Amino acid sequence: MALRILRIAFLALLAAGPALACRAPSGSDILIPRDRINQAMLSRAILDEVNYVRCRKGRHALTLAQDNLTNVALGHSTWMASAGTMSHVGGRETGRTLTDRVRRAGLRPATYAENLAFLPRYRFGGKPFRVADRASCQFMSVDGHRIGQHSYQSLAREVVTMWMKSPGHRRNLLDPSQRRMSAAASLSGEGYCGRFYVTQIFTG
Repeated sequence: MALRILRIAFLALLAAGPALACRAPSGSDILIPRDRINQAMLSRAILDEVNYVRCRKGRHALTLAQDNLTNVALGHSTWMASAGTMSHVGGRETGRTLTDRVRRAGLRPATYAENLAFLPRYRFGGKPFRVADRASCQFMSVDGHRIGQHSYQSLAREVVTMWMKSPGHRRNLLDPSQRRMSAAASLSGEGYCGRFYVTQIFTG
């Protein structure tokens, strides 16, 4: 009987092997400042979240792009924040299309893709909240807990969760042909004390 239980437990571990081998990112709890976002820290946090979901789906890990891709992604995020819109069609100065943006980075990859998002500066998470004092950015959950602003880890986790719920974005995240990625964000003054515009670019 004991041998049978051990065998069942072993088979269960074997079946769950890939998922168990995937380590959830610990990330950084440093709050994202309003005036100067550490784009390298944000890009790493998003990469770690992406690689975690890729690992759980049996995909190889991506690496950070060691080129101008982060600056190009930042240029597009800055343009979106300034325009107050989320669009793959950008400004002339930052690249009208994704192809333009990739080429501005000095790259000619075999494959490339782009994910975009916008989300509040504060951790509303799509849940109801109430405004305690908008002037000082005081927000409360419906059960009375104060809602804080995003850290690098929480923003990365929320944006990757959002992308995984969207078929097109999910396809880009799990695409086996991609090898590298970069990401960047810019903060606008919209909404409740600010909104992040995020650009993520993959290359293969």
